[in-house]
Amino acid sequence: MVRKIPLGAGDAQGMLAAFDALLGEYAHTSKGTCTVSLTVSDSVAAIVGLPWQDALSGPEELDAYADACFEQIGQTVNDGWTMNSYFRHYRAMGLAYALPTAWLDLLNEIIQTHGMRLDSVLPVTAAAFGRHRRAGNGKTSVLILRETNRTSALVYGASGLVDYTMEPTTKRGPESLSRLLRRLAGAHEIASVADWSADSADDTAWHELITACAPKAKYTRVKRDAWS
Repeated sequence: MVRKIPLGAGDAQGMLAAFDALLGEYAHTSKGTCTVSLTVSDSVAAIVGLPWQDALSGPEELDAYADACFEQIGQTVNDGWTMNSYFRHYRAMGLAYALPTAWLDLLNEIIQTHGMRLDSVLPVTAAAFGRHRRAGNGKTSVLILRETNRTSALVYGASGLVDYTMEPTTKRGPESLSRLLRRLAGAHEIASVADWSADSADDTAWHELITACAPKAKYTRVKRDAWS
């Protein structure tokens, strides 16, 4: 089941309330114990790219390295957060994400109240990082992830992830995406762009904008349920 839950900027509690109502509807039609795997808005999480490090020798060193990377972007991830960090490809950039532990506890309580079991929770970018298949031609490809209040981008090269960046979405949404694409085009020679959106509305205007900012890149639309 794929269902979009409206989420205002930073409205993590609003997401819990909407999800509680959604589970209440679904519980009437389900039989037995269900497991729940969630892909949630990046706005609930803290996310940072992890440049490759040869010297990391275990999970504790990886977590300490992720903490340092978060600190470099001004984000403190302390005991109030639940963090995961990993590298998907050898010698390529990895990703770390953290979710508020108290929020996760409330989410788990809601799911258990409806007789279900929580299996996993992933921010959109982490889900895409784990499941997106980069172009196999060795050229630079960009995965755009558009949400209501932010646009993120994962940049892939021959070895895997080479860059992660994010741009907050203002009332002038197209300008935010333009800034992000111009920044990426200045740093990378983009051969292809895959475009994902949390909104199922018509994407013609966004397609035209992306093509204008990266005219030599091949454009592909990614299905909304690709990370679900």
